[in-house]
Amino acid sequence: MKPALALALAALMAAPAAVSFAPAEASAQVLAGANAARRPIRREPGLSARDRERLYEAQDAIVEHEGAIADLNAVTEAGGALTEQQSRQLADLQRRLADAQRTVEQLEAKRERLGG
Repeated sequence: MKPALALALAALMAAPAAVSFAPAEASAQVLAGANAARRPIRREPGLSARDRERLYEAQDAIVEHEGAIADLNAVTEAGGALTEQQSRQLADLQRRLADAQRTVEQLEAKRERLGG
């Protein structure tokens, strides 16, 4: 059993050496590429961190307001009438939804202008 184990170990140790053979011309190409002059990668400016945060908050607000508006609309669809307080709440939610949508549109337009 020991000779078989020694033979298997020798085969495993010899395998990586046979696999790692590379032609000399490929090594030369790699070295030339590694030492070649590189142009800096030009990164397009995008939204600032503050603007990205505002965009994410406005997108979250849109989802929240649309859900709340849908809940109030479900009351009227179920045959009930909105109370005066619910009507004011609906108008306020619609106004805040419009504000959030306007903010998202402005920030997305800014992001497109900046190329990011």
